[in-house]
This record gives sequence, C-alpha cells and structure tokens, in this order.
Amino acid sequence: MTHPNRRFFDLKPVVCIGGSDSSSGAGIQVDMRALAALGIPYKNIITSVTSQEDGTFYHQEEISSKSLKAQAQAVLKEESIVKIGMLGSSLKILDEILKNRKDTIILDPVLFSSSGAPLFRADDLKLLKQFLAKVMLITPNILEAETLWGKSIETTSDVEKAAKYIRTLGVKNVLIKGGHLNFCGDYFLGEQSFWIKKQKINKSNVRGTGCFLASSIAGGLSLGLNILDSLVMAQIFLHKSFRNAYKQGDFYYLNPEPFHQNLKPEDMPWIQDSFEDAISFSEFALKNKTTLYPIVDRAHWIKDLAGARPSLIQLRIKDLAGVQLELEIKEAIRLSKELGISLFINDFWQLAIKYGAFGVHLGQEDLADADINLLREKGIRLGISTHCYFEAARAQAIRPSYIAFGPIFHTALKAMDFAPQGLENLKLWRDLFELPLVAIGGINLDRGTAVAKTGVDIISVVRDILLNPTPLGQAQAWKSKIGEQIH
Repeated sequence: MTHPNRRFFDLKPVVCIGGSDSSSGAGIQVDMRALAALGIPYKNIITSVTSQEDGTFYHQEEISSKSLKAQAQAVLKEESIVKIGMLGSSLKILDEILKNRKDTIILDPVLFSSSGAPLFRADDLKLLKQFLAKVMLITPNILEAETLWGKSIETTSDVEKAAKYIRTLGVKNVLIKGGHLNFCGDYFLGEQSFWIKKQKINKSNVRGTGCFLASSIAGGLSLGLNILDSLVMAQIFLHKSFRNAYKQGDFYYLNPEPFHQNLKPEDMPWIQDSFEDAISFSEFALKNKTTLYPIVDRAHWIKDLAGARPSLIQLRIKDLAGVQLELEIKEAIRLSKELGISLFINDFWQLAIKYGAFGVHLGQEDLADADINLLREKGIRLGISTHCYFEAARAQAIRPSYIAFGPIFHTALKAMDFAPQGLENLKLWRDLFELPLVAIGGINLDRGTAVAKTGVDIISVVRDILLNPTPLGQAQAWKSKIGEQIH
C-alpha cells in the first residue's frame, strides 16, 4: 500500500502496550484491528486484563512485573514504533524496559475506561509526567488533559492552554481530542499548532476511538510518513471506520477496512490555525469531462495555443522580476481576456489582483504570505498545490477553486521534495475531495488516458506541449484525446 509523502519502504513494527478489553471495543484488540487494516506488522505487551461489556466495568487485573518483562524480552528485539495505552501501575516497569532504547513512543494516556471507570492511580501521575520526556506524541482526551493540567477545560482556549502546559513537561507533540466537549475538532501543538476539524457523525457511544487514532498514527509512522501526515491519515482512517461503525447493544464498534477502500470526501479533515477560522472560495462550475490545463512561462504562449481553444492556462514565471515581470503578467492577463481563456497567475497574487486575473495558483510555501481573504473579496479564483495529507488538509480548510496533486510521474521541470505519486495515490485524492482536482507532473500524451480514467477534472501539462516541435499541434492532440470542458 502506498501513501503520499511516504519517505521510505522498510516498515518498522508497531509494538502496542496496553490493556486487554474482553468486549473487544477498546484497548489492544482495537489497536490490532486498526494496524491489521493498515497492513502494519504489530506485536503487543499486555499490561492489564479488564472484564467489561457495553457500559459495565466488572473487573481489572494487572499483569505482574515478571510477565511484563518477559513479554518485552520477546517483542522488543529491534527499534520499533511503540504505542502505549492503558498502563495501570506498570509504568515504572515500562520506564525501565524502554530506558536507553531509541523507540518512537506514542502515548494514549488511558486514565479512564470507555465506561468511565478510573484506570490509573493518582500516586502514579507524577511518574507519568516524568515519562513524557521520552514521548514523541501524547493524545489525551479532554478528561485526561484536565487530569494532566490540573484544571477544568470548558472552552477551546482552555484546550490550547492545557496543551501548552502539557508540552512543558517534555513531550514533543500534544494532540488533545475535543470529542468529550463536542468541539468536532482536535488541537495539535508541536513545532506548529492548529485545529483539526472534521464532519460530525451522528453516532453516540462509539467505543475505542482514542485507541484507534493513536494506533493509526503509529501505523503512519511505521509506513514512513512524518508526524503531521500520520496525524491526518489517522484522522481520515478513524472517520471512515467511525462512519462504518456497527451497533451492538447501546454502543457502536469501529469497523476498519483497508485504508484505500471506500474513502469518501466527508472523511477528509481540514486544518485551521484557530478554531473559528473559515475561508471559502467560489468553485468552478465543472461538468464531468477532463479539461486540459497548459502551464506556460511567457504571455505569448496564450496566443500561440489559442488555436487549441484551451479554457484554462497557468502563467508560471520563475526567471523575471520587477518591471519585466509585471509587464509580462499584465500582457498575459490582457491576452487571456481578449481570447476568452481563464488565466491563473502562479505565485504573484498582488499583480493578479492589480490587473484582474481570473485566478491565482499558490504553492504551500506561498499560502502563509498571501492575503487569502483579499483574494476572495476581489473575486479571484484560487488553486493550491498539494503533495501529502497535511498539505491537503490545509487546502481543504480554504475550499479553493481546485486542488492540484503531484508529481504524478517523475518530472524534470523542477527539483521536488516528493517522490512521484503514481495513479494509485491520484485515485485516492480523487476519492477524498469533492473539489475539482488537477493532476500535474510528468504527464505526457501517452499517459493522458490513464490519468483521465482516475476521474480527475483537470490535467496540467508543461513540457509535453511547450517542448514539442509543434506545440499547438500537441495541444490539439491532447484536446482530441481527453476531450474539452467548456466553462
């Protein structure tokens, strides 16, 4: 299974440390189901055996220190991704076991059972806080964050303050899950801070969501994703499994299936800097045909390619500045209006506004500097480049006119930090977005049909047209092969 932004191919095993749930609604059982559906190799260390069923907690018996050490000796033979859940009184032993190892640790501090029973003694809280210096990510819910912070959480501002305090304890990243206050969002604090929002599913009493999310994040790290992409991928996976949850008694049980199967746009979260942020752009009125989208570096190409009747063109200039740049953009916008072509200006959004361009295309690095609200107020369309889950979630919050994804194939156009995505990941992006989708990167005429069959709305082409001996003829060949969308 491939994923966008996957950085290496040797899977690290995930070692799940936590309690066994006799009803299989939480704990180690949920960890294993999540990881199995992701195709991740896993092992486990049982810290406690609980006897519970829907809404009723009967008994808990902790595993002996001798058994814990023996389990660790059996499974911790190599550097691993370690996901820790229910600890009970085993933290002191685990602290000794994990000492001097280089494992990546994800901690879901299960201080209460799904049915509300306390699972962690108050006198162990000090040791837990000391342990956080070894942890890459902690994922408390609201009740657990309150316990760690020592204060009540009632507002989103309280959530942010609690995360800031927890991070002072030494943990690298904090994810506070907002479900217990119906925030419909989680707050992340690490080198970056943001809210992860998602569509609400009208199902209550769903068990094991915290275990599932933490295990899925560990699975993403095992796959070679970074922490931010792992986080978004896990949110997608949880939402889909939540959506497919089945009811048993008064509770719902998560129903995971292989990640790439049956994804829907509603599973895609979005990322906002603050809880209240909301930005929306007008979308294209697209039909069900694929549109050609040439990218050119000079204004004259707009006139040169007009005979192929492209409805979209992007002007991408990287070798001009100052007056020369402005004159080139001004002329390109003039020609596009004269010829009835919708022109997107790459990067230079101020000049696009000044001369009334149809749209602006921004890369991820340009989003922070652009005045997105001003673009919206001026009626300028916006396209955004994405290469990975985190960038896609950022773009989703803005609701741009289109989302571009690539490089689909190897491209010599520019140096890329991302490996070729391939058609499988392009299809994944198509399943996750209702927004118009642009495929870009290394696409030539021979590959055009296969790309179009993924269901993308727009195919962006650069070298295959501009470097062709007869650019206009090649553009016309593209039009003949994939058809044309009239805007």
